[in-house]
Amino acid sequence: MLVYFTDKSGTILWLSDVHPDHRQSGICPGDFVGTNLFDETHMVITSGKDQLRYAFESCAQSGETVQCEICAEVASTVGRWLLKLDRIEENRIAIRSCSLPYALHDLSSRANQVMGLISDGLNSVQIARRLGITLSAVEKHRSKIKKILRLGDEQQLPVVARHLIDQSGYFFDTVNPTDAGFCCASCMNEAHQ
Repeated sequence: MLVYFTDKSGTILWLSDVHPDHRQSGICPGDFVGTNLFDETHMVITSGKDQLRYAFESCAQSGETVQCEICAEVASTVGRWLLKLDRIEENRIAIRSCSLPYALHDLSSRANQVMGLISDGLNSVQIARRLGITLSAVEKHRSKIKKILRLGDEQQLPVVARHLIDQSGYFFDTVNPTDAGFCCASCMNEAHQ
């Protein structure tokens, strides 16, 4: 999880870390300090900009926790992020930012069910029994999930599944924004408007 502290205008006062890909590109948290979330100096919000502005303004005014999802491009990589905003002082907002699998919304409802059961620690046999489907159907869903979410191996699947439930750690899925084969249509459409 990355954490930002901003003032009420959206100026970043502190950032806990940066995405590993960005660090490899020479970008560090200090590069973001003093910039504004909405001025696109280092980060271009390719999807969810209006939702972020609404969430930010709502949190600043009401003091309630507000959540939104964005796609953001930094240093030629795009990531999908779930943001939770909390007003911690009259003039300070904390933003907890968890990366999400980029193609998460491309999973079917059954694949999401399988992911939920994987996050509960069930193996394929137990999932098949719980859902009333065959073991081969579970294995096909697991394979399709790995392909859609671009997971390299079977060990990543339970890690990602658990992350989707508790969202307390890193996932860090990024894509090259020109690689439309792995980018969701809404992000690409907004990026080119």
